[in-house]
Amino acid sequence: MRFVLALAAAISFFAPVAQAQTPQTPVSGPCADLAKALGFIEATKKTRFQDGDGACSITQFYVSFGSYIRYRIDEAIVRSPELFTGDVDLKNAVGGFILPTELDISVTGFVLAPETGSALNDYIIETQSEPLDLHLAYRWDRDTGALNLADLGVRTRDGSAITMAAMASDVALTQEHLDKLEALPGGIEQLIFSVEDASFFASLVSPALLGMLPDDGDPRALVASYQKVAVTLIDSLPGDSVSNNSKAALRDFVESFPKPTGDYTVQLRADPPIPFVSLQPSDISELLGLLATTELTVTHTPEE
Repeated sequence: MRFVLALAAAISFFAPVAQAQTPQTPVSGPCADLAKALGFIEATKKTRFQDGDGACSITQFYVSFGSYIRYRIDEAIVRSPELFTGDVDLKNAVGGFILPTELDISVTGFVLAPETGSALNDYIIETQSEPLDLHLAYRWDRDTGALNLADLGVRTRDGSAITMAAMASDVALTQEHLDKLEALPGGIEQLIFSVEDASFFASLVSPALLGMLPDDGDPRALVASYQKVAVTLIDSLPGDSVSNNSKAALRDFVESFPKPTGDYTVQLRADPPIPFVSLQPSDISELLGLLATTELTVTHTPEE
């Protein structure tokens, strides 16, 4: 269910309670109404709302989910003809919210900007935070449930990127279903997960994974034991679903953890689609059973 959770996380990025960091003249219009309805935005005197044809642009603002979970954003552009045609009451959009059938969100200059209580610490953290660009683009047929996730990605200014694209069927994106992702209807047909510069991926993921290790043992020995188990699992993957070259690429990634390098691409095709509710297998045998119904291709391009 990884791609659905990631999609929901990216979409929820545009949702809680708007605040004003600095008192200012009230702003009206579809763009400002959307910001107020979907929340979390801290506007400043530098913040600008600009309405366009089926689009909305907000510049120089903060996103806050609390003092320590706070970010500064240079610009966010939301494109969705359905949201800006007047058919949706943006001032009251949260209650019973149904996601639009077409949505494109581009966020540039996304940096950490916490309020720790120390102006110096806040300044150091913000200036040392590497700006990221985020992007979400999808189309959803509300009648058939067909979902095309064109892009869900995080990119750096130097070309590193983590991106995902997917095709799914029989998907319902109502608030009721998004509140219960573990029971989300529908299934995944195709998924492409790409990492350009695995060291960037590792910088985001490895600390969290290593932080889950017990602190009373040798972490190197534990990592080595987990790597051995993972390699055994990779070798046991069904040959009809995963080629030897793909297994080799997976082994490269596992054995280089926590410092993988190069580029990786994972492509999955499922016919019939894999139900979302099945994407949380209870054991290895169930996982292998799922993979047996798919075609999994993994490539690794070593760092030059």
